[in-house]
Amino acid sequence: MLENTSYQMKRRSIDELIQHLKTFELDLKFSVGIWYFSDHPSRFHAPLGEKRSIEERLEVIAKLKDYGVCALEAHYPNEINEDNLDLYKKFSKDTGIKVLSVIPNLFYESDFEFSSLASPIEEVRKKAIERLKTSLMLNKELDCEFCIIWPGGDGYENNLELTL
Repeated sequence: MLENTSYQMKRRSIDELIQHLKTFELDLKFSVGIWYFSDHPSRFHAPLGEKRSIEERLEVIAKLKDYGVCALEAHYPNEINEDNLDLYKKFSKDTGIKVLSVIPNLFYESDFEFSSLASPIEEVRKKAIERLKTSLMLNKELDCEFCIIWPGGDGYENNLELTL
């Protein structure tokens, strides 16, 4: 069932709109991708700015808590992995900002140029499946709410069958 949003139809004059903007409050809750806080090359562009360590990025994210940031997302294995998992756990404990999702990075590496989970190349497909399985285990360990799988090179039209 869809949420009733008919209250949004209320017409207001300019003065009423200004008064409304001055009096209402939002309980802002955002998640942010840790990749956003450091420049990196991608298949779309070369690096454009300052490269930051994971620790430096977490420090920036911690400062955004008062502005509504309550969760973060990170890719496995390049941003979150078995070696820095304790850093993320400590960050969450110290700041109250939780890891919302550990996303398997199935799109950036050249191995995945022609697909990952749906790759016709068995070794590539197996690598992608193992990466997804590890990401799911980390999601479980961190009590994440979901796991994002961005299809990247797989596209949306390819059939995908996983046996985990």
